Amino acid sequence: MAQKTLVLSLYRRILKNAKFYPSIKKEEIILGIKEEFRMHKDVEDEKTISQCIEGAQIGLKQLERYAKLDTKSDTWSIDLNYEKDEKKT
Repeated sequence: MAQKTLVLSLYRRILKNAKFYPSIKKEEIILGIKEEFRMHKDVEDEKTISQCIEGAQIGLKQLERYAKLDTKSDTWSIDLNYEKDEKKT
């Protein structure tokens, strides 16, 4: 049950952040995210579930970085190397 709560929380946070993704294909990306979650909704293998959760967490971190960008700026700089941030904490 705890995993179900975690997955639902990740799903909501990913969709929330995807709304701020700076792309003209934002709606397609959101539909892709929803489809990806639907495809894996019946997975029961613990290892596969853990891998899916890990992938979703990485994707969420990347989306969060994009969501913080100033869309009015002429130049953007973003570092998607999440491992470096993990070592700092």
